[in-house]
Amino acid sequence: MDSDSTDVRSAGPWLLLPVLALPLLAWATALPGCAVPCLDDGLGQTFCPEAETEVATGDSTAGDGDGDGDTAEAGTMDAGDTEACSVLDVILIPQTPTLVLLVDQSLSMDSDFGGDTRWNVVTNVLTDPNGGIVPQFEGNIRFGLALYTSDTNDMNAPCPMLTEVSPALNNFGAIDTTLGSNAPLGDTPTGESLDAVWQTLDVLDVPGKKFIVLATDGEPDTCAVPNPNEGQPESVAAAQGAFAAGIQTYIISVGDQVSNAHLQDMANAGQGVQPGDPDAEFYQALDQAALVTAFDQILASVRSCQLDLDTPLTAEDAENCTVVINGNPVGLDDPNGWSLNDPTEVELLGSACDTLQDGTSSVQMECICA
Repeated sequence: MDSDSTDVRSAGPWLLLPVLALPLLAWATALPGCAVPCLDDGLGQTFCPEAETEVATGDSTAGDGDGDGDTAEAGTMDAGDTEACSVLDVILIPQTPTLVLLVDQSLSMDSDFGGDTRWNVVTNVLTDPNGGIVPQFEGNIRFGLALYTSDTNDMNAPCPMLTEVSPALNNFGAIDTTLGSNAPLGDTPTGESLDAVWQTLDVLDVPGKKFIVLATDGEPDTCAVPNPNEGQPESVAAAQGAFAAGIQTYIISVGDQVSNAHLQDMANAGQGVQPGDPDAEFYQALDQAALVTAFDQILASVRSCQLDLDTPLTAEDAENCTVVINGNPVGLDDPNGWSLNDPTEVELLGSACDTLQDGTSSVQMECICA
Protein backbone atom coordinates (compact mmCIF):
# COMPACT_ATOMS: atom_id res chain seq x y z
CA MET A 1 0.00 0.00 0.00
CA ASP A 2 1.44 3.41 -0.94
CA SER A 3 1.71 6.08 1.74
CA ASP A 4 -1.05 8.06 0.06
CA SER A 5 -3.43 5.15 -0.36
CA THR A 6 -6.39 4.30 1.82
CA ASP A 7 -8.03 1.11 2.95
CA VAL A 8 -10.95 -0.11 5.00
CA ARG A 9 -10.05 -2.66 7.66
CA SER A 10 -10.28 -3.57 11.29
CA ALA A 11 -6.58 -3.69 12.02
CA GLY A 12 -3.15 -4.06 10.38
CA PRO A 13 0.25 -2.35 10.14
CA TRP A 14 0.98 0.80 8.17
CA LEU A 15 3.94 0.92 5.85
CA LEU A 16 7.16 1.99 7.49
CA LEU A 17 8.10 5.46 6.32
CA PRO A 18 11.51 7.06 5.80
CA VAL A 19 13.00 9.15 8.58
CA LEU A 20 12.20 12.79 7.87
CA ALA A 21 13.02 15.97 9.78
CA LEU A 22 11.19 19.25 10.20
CA PRO A 23 12.06 21.69 7.39
CA LEU A 24 13.90 24.07 9.70
CA LEU A 25 17.31 25.50 9.00
CA ALA A 26 18.88 23.80 12.00
CA TRP A 27 22.65 23.42 11.87
CA ALA A 28 25.56 24.60 13.93
CA THR A 29 27.68 27.56 12.90
CA ALA A 30 31.06 25.99 12.33
CA LEU A 31 34.45 27.19 13.46
CA PRO A 32 37.59 27.87 11.40
CA GLY A 33 39.30 24.59 10.70
CA CYS A 34 36.40 22.46 11.94
CA ALA A 35 35.08 19.80 9.62
CA VAL A 36 31.34 20.13 9.13
CA PRO A 37 29.33 17.07 8.12
CA CYS A 38 26.47 17.38 5.67
CA LEU A 39 22.97 16.39 6.73
CA ASP A 40 20.19 15.32 4.38
CA ASP A 41 16.94 16.28 6.14
CA GLY A 42 14.86 13.93 4.00
CA LEU A 43 13.11 16.79 2.23
CA GLY A 44 15.62 17.27 -0.53
CA GLN A 45 17.63 19.79 1.44
CA THR A 46 21.21 19.15 2.48
CA PHE A 47 22.82 21.38 5.09
CA CYS A 48 26.48 21.81 4.16
CA PRO A 49 28.93 24.71 4.51
CA GLU A 50 29.43 27.11 1.62
CA ALA A 51 32.01 25.71 -0.77
CA GLU A 52 34.23 28.79 -0.78
CA THR A 53 33.97 29.97 2.82
CA GLU A 54 36.52 29.75 5.57
CA VAL A 55 34.23 27.26 7.27
CA ALA A 56 34.48 24.85 4.37
CA THR A 57 38.14 25.30 3.52
CA GLY A 58 39.84 26.25 6.76
CA ASP A 59 41.49 29.04 4.76
CA SER A 60 42.58 31.71 7.24
CA THR A 61 42.76 34.34 4.49
CA ALA A 62 38.98 34.83 4.63
CA GLY A 63 39.44 37.18 7.56
CA ASP A 64 41.40 37.62 10.76
CA GLY A 65 38.43 37.29 13.10
CA ASP A 66 38.47 40.87 14.46
CA GLY A 67 35.67 42.13 12.24
CA ASP A 68 37.73 44.83 10.50
CA GLY A 69 37.84 43.08 7.15
CA ASP A 70 41.62 42.61 7.26
CA THR A 71 43.15 39.26 6.59
CA ALA A 72 45.55 37.46 8.89
CA GLU A 73 48.99 36.45 7.77
CA ALA A 74 49.34 32.73 7.20
CA GLY A 75 50.40 30.98 10.37
CA THR A 76 49.50 33.93 12.65
CA MET A 77 46.45 34.66 14.84
CA ASP A 78 45.34 37.74 16.74
CA ALA A 79 44.97 37.48 20.49
CA GLY A 80 41.20 37.25 20.20
CA ASP A 81 41.16 34.50 17.59
CA THR A 82 40.01 31.00 18.49
CA GLU A 83 41.53 27.70 17.57
CA ALA A 84 39.83 24.87 15.75
CA CYS A 85 37.52 22.89 18.00
CA SER A 86 35.98 19.99 16.13
CA VAL A 87 34.07 18.69 19.16
CA LEU A 88 31.72 21.66 18.77
CA ASP A 89 30.81 20.82 15.20
CA VAL A 90 27.20 19.89 16.00
CA ILE A 91 23.99 19.79 13.99
CA LEU A 92 20.54 20.31 15.50
CA ILE A 93 18.01 17.82 14.17
CA PRO A 94 14.37 18.76 14.89
CA GLN A 95 12.18 15.95 16.15
CA THR A 96 9.19 15.42 13.87
CA PRO A 97 5.94 14.41 15.61
CA THR A 98 3.54 11.85 14.14
CA LEU A 99 -0.17 12.57 14.58
CA VAL A 100 -3.18 10.48 13.55
CA LEU A 101 -6.48 12.29 13.09
CA LEU A 102 -9.10 9.80 14.36
CA VAL A 103 -12.42 11.11 13.01
CA ASP A 104 -15.87 9.84 13.97
CA GLN A 105 -17.72 8.76 10.80
CA SER A 106 -21.00 7.81 12.49
CA LEU A 107 -24.32 8.82 10.99
CA SER A 108 -24.83 11.61 13.54
CA MET A 109 -21.94 13.50 11.90
CA ASP A 110 -24.52 14.44 9.26
CA SER A 111 -26.29 16.66 11.83
CA ASP A 112 -26.41 20.44 11.45
CA PHE A 113 -23.43 22.41 12.74
CA GLY A 114 -23.93 26.13 12.15
CA GLY A 115 -25.57 25.80 8.75
CA ASP A 116 -23.53 22.86 7.47
CA THR A 117 -23.06 19.28 8.60
CA ARG A 118 -20.58 18.34 11.30
CA TRP A 119 -18.81 16.12 8.77
CA ASN A 120 -18.38 18.92 6.23
CA VAL A 121 -17.17 21.38 8.86
CA VAL A 122 -14.57 18.95 10.21
CA THR A 123 -13.45 18.20 6.64
CA ASN A 124 -13.13 21.89 5.87
CA VAL A 125 -11.20 22.68 9.05
CA LEU A 126 -8.74 19.89 8.31
CA THR A 127 -8.26 20.23 4.55
CA ASP A 128 -9.28 23.69 3.32
CA PRO A 129 -6.38 24.61 0.97
CA ASN A 130 -6.50 28.21 2.19
CA GLY A 131 -6.02 27.57 5.90
CA GLY A 132 -6.82 23.99 6.79
CA ILE A 133 -4.86 22.31 9.54
CA VAL A 134 -3.26 19.66 7.33
CA PRO A 135 -2.03 21.89 4.47
CA GLN A 136 -0.66 24.38 7.00
CA PHE A 137 1.45 21.91 8.95
CA GLU A 138 1.97 18.93 6.62
CA GLY A 139 5.65 19.85 6.24
CA ASN A 140 6.25 19.82 10.02
CA ILE A 141 4.06 16.94 11.22
CA ARG A 142 3.56 13.41 9.88
CA PHE A 143 -0.22 13.41 9.56
CA GLY A 144 -2.23 10.21 9.32
CA LEU A 145 -5.99 9.77 9.13
CA ALA A 146 -8.39 7.12 10.45
CA LEU A 147 -12.13 7.39 9.89
CA TYR A 148 -14.06 5.05 12.17
CA THR A 149 -17.58 3.65 12.28
CA SER A 150 -19.47 0.33 12.15
CA ASP A 151 -22.30 -1.03 10.03
CA THR A 152 -24.75 -3.04 12.11
CA ASN A 153 -26.92 -3.64 9.03
CA ASP A 154 -24.19 -5.72 7.39
CA MET A 155 -23.36 -8.86 9.35
CA ASN A 156 -20.22 -9.37 7.26
CA ALA A 157 -18.83 -5.88 7.80
CA PRO A 158 -15.78 -5.61 10.08
CA CYS A 159 -16.07 -3.77 13.36
CA PRO A 160 -14.62 -1.29 13.75
CA MET A 161 -14.62 -0.12 10.15
CA LEU A 162 -11.46 1.94 9.68
CA THR A 163 -10.61 3.92 6.55
CA GLU A 164 -6.99 4.96 6.94
CA VAL A 165 -4.22 7.03 5.44
CA SER A 166 -0.75 6.08 6.66
CA PRO A 167 1.15 8.88 8.45
CA ALA A 168 3.62 10.81 6.32
CA LEU A 169 4.93 14.30 5.77
CA ASN A 170 3.23 16.28 2.98
CA ASN A 171 0.16 14.06 3.23
CA PHE A 172 -2.50 16.63 2.38
CA GLY A 173 -3.51 15.12 -0.96
CA ALA A 174 -4.26 11.65 0.40
CA ILE A 175 -6.09 12.95 3.46
CA ASP A 176 -8.14 15.41 1.42
CA THR A 177 -9.15 12.71 -1.08
CA THR A 178 -10.12 10.26 1.67
CA LEU A 179 -12.29 12.71 3.58
CA GLY A 180 -13.90 13.93 0.36
CA SER A 181 -14.78 10.43 -0.84
CA ASN A 182 -16.41 9.23 2.41
CA ALA A 183 -19.61 10.13 4.23
CA PRO A 184 -21.22 9.49 7.62
CA LEU A 185 -22.80 6.09 8.28
CA GLY A 186 -23.25 3.59 11.06
CA ASP A 187 -22.33 3.76 14.74
CA THR A 188 -19.56 4.91 17.10
CA PRO A 189 -17.25 2.11 18.35
CA THR A 190 -14.71 4.57 19.76
CA GLY A 191 -12.90 2.22 22.14
CA GLU A 192 -12.24 -0.54 19.62
CA SER A 193 -11.22 2.02 16.99
CA LEU A 194 -8.81 3.84 19.28
CA ASP A 195 -7.32 0.50 20.33
CA ALA A 196 -6.68 -0.53 16.74
CA VAL A 197 -5.22 2.82 15.76
CA TRP A 198 -2.80 3.22 18.65
CA GLN A 199 -1.54 -0.34 18.31
CA THR A 200 -0.78 0.23 14.62
CA LEU A 201 0.82 3.58 15.41
CA ASP A 202 2.91 2.01 18.16
CA VAL A 203 4.77 -0.29 15.74
CA LEU A 204 5.34 2.45 13.14
CA ASP A 205 9.13 2.82 13.09
CA VAL A 206 9.68 6.57 12.89
CA PRO A 207 11.52 8.90 15.30
CA GLY A 208 9.74 11.51 17.39
CA LYS A 209 6.70 11.47 19.61
CA LYS A 210 3.32 10.07 18.54
CA PHE A 211 -0.15 11.50 19.10
CA ILE A 212 -3.80 10.82 18.32
CA VAL A 213 -6.47 13.53 18.04
CA LEU A 214 -9.95 12.06 18.43
CA ALA A 215 -12.77 14.18 16.95
CA THR A 216 -16.19 12.75 17.84
CA ASP A 217 -19.73 14.04 18.14
CA GLY A 218 -21.34 11.49 20.43
CA GLU A 219 -21.04 9.08 23.31
CA PRO A 220 -19.26 5.86 22.34
CA ASP A 221 -20.85 2.48 21.81
CA THR A 222 -19.15 -0.87 21.25
CA CYS A 223 -19.04 -3.44 18.48
CA ALA A 224 -20.80 -5.96 20.71
CA VAL A 225 -23.51 -3.53 21.85
CA PRO A 226 -24.02 -0.72 19.31
CA ASN A 227 -27.03 0.60 21.22
CA PRO A 228 -27.35 2.10 23.73
CA ASN A 229 -24.16 4.21 23.77
CA GLU A 230 -22.43 2.73 26.79
CA GLY A 231 -18.90 2.25 25.53
CA GLN A 232 -17.29 4.81 27.85
CA PRO A 233 -15.20 2.29 29.86
CA GLU A 234 -13.78 0.74 26.68
CA SER A 235 -12.88 4.16 25.29
CA VAL A 236 -11.11 5.27 28.47
CA ALA A 237 -9.25 1.95 28.64
CA ALA A 238 -8.08 2.43 25.03
CA ALA A 239 -6.75 5.92 25.81
CA GLN A 240 -4.95 4.52 28.86
CA GLY A 241 -3.42 1.78 26.75
CA ALA A 242 -2.20 4.30 24.20
CA PHE A 243 -0.59 6.45 26.88
CA ALA A 244 1.12 3.43 28.41
CA ALA A 245 2.67 2.84 24.97
CA GLY A 246 3.92 6.44 24.86
CA ILE A 247 1.14 7.79 22.61
CA GLN A 248 -0.85 10.77 23.90
CA THR A 249 -4.52 11.18 22.97
CA TYR A 250 -6.43 14.47 22.74
CA ILE A 251 -10.23 14.57 22.46
CA ILE A 252 -12.43 17.15 20.72
CA SER A 253 -16.22 17.08 20.97
CA VAL A 254 -17.83 18.30 17.74
CA GLY A 255 -21.00 19.71 19.26
CA ASP A 256 -22.42 19.24 22.75
CA GLN A 257 -23.62 15.64 22.70
CA VAL A 258 -20.60 14.19 24.52
CA SER A 259 -20.88 14.65 28.29
CA ASN A 260 -18.26 16.76 30.06
CA ALA A 261 -17.66 13.85 32.43
CA HIS A 262 -16.67 11.50 29.60
CA LEU A 263 -14.60 14.20 27.87
CA GLN A 264 -12.69 14.78 31.10
CA ASP A 265 -12.16 11.06 31.66
CA MET A 266 -10.82 10.68 28.13
CA ALA A 267 -8.57 13.73 28.40
CA ASN A 268 -7.09 12.51 31.68
CA ALA A 269 -6.56 8.98 30.35
CA GLY A 270 -5.00 10.30 27.16
CA GLN A 271 -2.51 12.48 29.05
CA GLY A 272 -1.73 10.02 31.83
CA VAL A 273 -3.23 12.12 34.63
CA GLN A 274 -2.87 10.39 38.00
CA PRO A 275 -5.21 10.73 41.02
CA GLY A 276 -4.60 14.07 42.69
CA ASP A 277 -3.07 15.64 39.57
CA PRO A 278 -4.75 18.61 37.83
CA ASP A 279 -7.19 17.59 35.11
CA ALA A 280 -6.01 17.57 31.51
CA GLU A 281 -7.71 19.89 29.04
CA PHE A 282 -10.49 18.65 26.79
CA TYR A 283 -12.02 20.54 23.88
CA GLN A 284 -15.69 21.15 23.11
CA ALA A 285 -16.35 22.92 19.81
CA LEU A 286 -19.80 24.40 19.31
CA ASP A 287 -18.96 26.11 16.01
CA GLN A 288 -16.32 26.08 13.30
CA ALA A 289 -14.20 28.82 14.92
CA ALA A 290 -14.00 26.87 18.17
CA LEU A 291 -13.03 23.74 16.24
CA VAL A 292 -10.18 25.60 14.54
CA THR A 293 -9.01 26.92 17.92
CA ALA A 294 -9.06 23.42 19.40
CA PHE A 295 -6.88 21.99 16.64
CA ASP A 296 -4.52 24.97 16.76
CA GLN A 297 -3.99 24.59 20.51
CA ILE A 298 -3.39 20.86 20.23
CA LEU A 299 -0.94 21.18 17.36
CA ALA A 300 1.02 23.86 19.23
CA SER A 301 1.49 21.45 22.11
CA VAL A 302 2.60 18.50 19.95
CA ARG A 303 5.29 20.33 18.01
CA SER A 304 8.41 19.31 19.90
CA CYS A 305 10.81 21.71 21.57
CA GLN A 306 13.44 18.96 21.80
CA LEU A 307 16.19 18.96 19.20
CA ASP A 308 18.55 16.02 18.73
CA LEU A 309 22.28 16.61 18.37
CA ASP A 310 24.14 14.96 15.54
CA THR A 311 27.31 15.04 17.68
CA PRO A 312 27.26 14.60 21.51
CA LEU A 313 27.97 17.76 23.49
CA THR A 314 29.37 17.87 27.02
CA ALA A 315 28.10 20.30 29.65
CA GLU A 316 31.45 22.08 29.52
CA ASP A 317 31.24 22.48 25.75
CA ALA A 318 27.65 23.73 26.01
CA GLU A 319 28.80 26.74 28.04
CA ASN A 320 30.51 28.02 24.90
CA CYS A 321 27.42 27.66 22.71
CA THR A 322 24.46 29.92 22.03
CA VAL A 323 21.19 28.96 20.37
CA VAL A 324 19.93 31.53 17.85
CA ILE A 325 16.22 31.55 16.92
CA ASN A 326 15.25 33.66 13.92
CA GLY A 327 18.46 35.65 14.45
CA ASN A 328 17.89 36.24 18.17
CA PRO A 329 20.32 34.57 20.59
CA VAL A 330 18.94 32.81 23.68
CA GLY A 331 21.01 31.70 26.64
CA LEU A 332 21.88 28.36 28.19
CA ASP A 333 19.75 27.48 31.24
CA ASP A 334 17.73 30.67 30.77
CA PRO A 335 14.01 30.09 31.55
CA ASN A 336 13.34 31.47 28.07
CA GLY A 337 16.42 29.98 26.47
CA TRP A 338 17.68 26.42 26.16
CA SER A 339 19.02 23.53 28.16
CA LEU A 340 21.18 20.50 27.44
CA ASN A 341 18.99 17.60 28.57
CA ASP A 342 21.68 15.03 27.81
CA PRO A 343 24.71 14.90 25.51
CA THR A 344 22.50 14.30 22.47
CA GLU A 345 19.42 16.47 23.14
CA VAL A 346 18.82 20.22 23.39
CA GLU A 347 15.47 21.58 24.62
CA LEU A 348 14.10 25.07 24.02
CA LEU A 349 12.43 26.62 27.07
CA GLY A 350 9.74 29.21 27.76
CA SER A 351 9.31 31.84 25.06
CA ALA A 352 12.01 30.15 22.95
CA CYS A 353 9.82 27.03 22.80
CA ASP A 354 6.77 29.18 22.03
CA THR A 355 8.59 30.69 19.08
CA LEU A 356 9.46 27.26 17.71
CA GLN A 357 5.88 26.03 18.10
CA ASP A 358 4.56 29.16 16.39
CA GLY A 359 6.40 28.11 13.24
CA THR A 360 9.92 29.49 13.44
CA SER A 361 11.99 29.09 10.29
CA SER A 362 15.54 29.19 11.65
CA VAL A 363 17.17 27.54 14.67
CA GLN A 364 20.97 27.53 14.89
CA MET A 365 23.59 26.74 17.47
CA GLU A 366 26.67 28.94 17.47
CA CYS A 367 29.72 27.71 19.39
CA ILE A 368 33.14 29.22 20.07
CA CYS A 369 36.26 27.43 21.21
CA ALA A 370 37.16 27.87 24.86
